[in-house]
Amino acid sequence: MTDILGVSTEAPFSVSDYLEELAVTLAGEFGRSSQRWIRGELSKDPYEKRHLYIDVKDATGADALIKVKCWESTWSSIRSTLIEQGVALKAGTVINFCGYIDVYKPRGDISVVMTKLDVDSMLGDAARRLQELIARLVAEGVLSSNKENAIAEMPVSVGLIGSPNTEGYKDFLGQLENSGLAFSVVAVPVPVQGDVAPPAIVAAIRQLDALSLDVICMIRGGGSKADLSCFDDERIARAIGASTTPIWTGIGHTGDTSVADLAAHTYAITPTALGATLASRALDSYDRRVRANAERMGIAAGEVLDDAQQLLTTARREILSTARNRLSAEQRMLRQSAITMMKAVRQATHQRGERLNGVRQLLAAYDPQRRLAQGWAIVRGPDGSTVRSVNDVSRGGGIQIALSDGTLDATVN
Repeated sequence: MTDILGVSTEAPFSVSDYLEELAVTLAGEFGRSSQRWIRGELSKDPYEKRHLYIDVKDATGADALIKVKCWESTWSSIRSTLIEQGVALKAGTVINFCGYIDVYKPRGDISVVMTKLDVDSMLGDAARRLQELIARLVAEGVLSSNKENAIAEMPVSVGLIGSPNTEGYKDFLGQLENSGLAFSVVAVPVPVQGDVAPPAIVAAIRQLDALSLDVICMIRGGGSKADLSCFDDERIARAIGASTTPIWTGIGHTGDTSVADLAAHTYAITPTALGATLASRALDSYDRRVRANAERMGIAAGEVLDDAQQLLTTARREILSTARNRLSAEQRMLRQSAITMMKAVRQATHQRGERLNGVRQLLAAYDPQRRLAQGWAIVRGPDGSTVRSVNDVSRGGGIQIALSDGTLDATVN
């Protein structure tokens, strides 16, 4: 006991003894043999380094918090169960756990050692929160928004959100390649599990939505419920609902349906099935719009060619007939022209002959030989020039006199 001045009247505890006394007292009510079930909410994400360390606050909102740890020997089993059931411990998770008090004297820490975790209650809480989320998204129209986006009749420009080098990713692309169509794929690689996945997927949706593609495909192969839990994230659902591009999903395997699937325009049970569905739609459209039209055009072209061939045959016959008739007419005209020309030539020849005879007679009348026969003579000087005057000769000069039957040489006296 102490008096009012704080003076001790009995031997005080040492710190070590006091903590030991405290540990013994607490162990009697809350120790390993008197474990209690506790319900609380994780105030922050767990810290794990072989052992698990979490801070649990009062789930009702009261101002209270306890430190909880789970040794590796116990935590490894609990962790396996959580993974198998697809449940994760993170800030905001409400848990029911069993444990006992532990006093760590070197630091004066009081904590609870967790020995059991009610996973079933977590599953129930998780399912309840998921249903509440789905109901809220339905009420806001988020889950129906993307379904109202029109899908192209032949969707060949494709945005792809997934993790490259995974089997699901390769299987999806394999379906497109095997279709024989020229798909244009714009891929945005993202992590597809863990806390980093939702913001990366949301960013990828917004990036691809700005490209005016025919469709955006979000794929992820099978895995545990915990691996696929990121696709139940509200942020992804709202990004899908806000997208103006139809979003198709192929997440997990048969039996897995995520909130992202519910928000999507169309979803398939696997990435392979999604690729097959997309390829099938494009092929059906190709058959209707391209192949069928090509066949109709081929038939129509054949009919046009047949008609053209008939027209050509008819035209050839008409041209040949017309050419023959024209040739016959031209030949007749040519013969007639030849006859006319011959008559004209004969007439012209006759006329020219008469004119020639007249000229010949005229020339004969002026023929010097005829004049010579009439007694005329032609006198030429020594140089052979015609003597036209007595002045053209000189006395003693020689001259030549041409007569009708010969010539005479004379001297001018």
